[in-house]
Amino acid sequence: MPDKSKSTHDKGGTVHIDAETMKKIEEYQAFIKKNHPEMPVPTKGQIVRSSVNYWHHHTLGAWV
Repeated sequence: MPDKSKSTHDKGGTVHIDAETMKKIEEYQAFIKKNHPEMPVPTKGQIVRSSVNYWHHHTLGAWV
């Protein structure tokens, strides 16, 4: 019987963000809030998830 834990896609993960990157994320949130008040401000998690998905698609995703 196959091991189902290996056949399911892992949707979670951990990303470590340094203080400089966190500051850039907060500056981006402030920019959106100031310049585009009609738009919802993305959370830090949404910004990081989007960045990681972009990176994966354009680097590792091309090789997998």
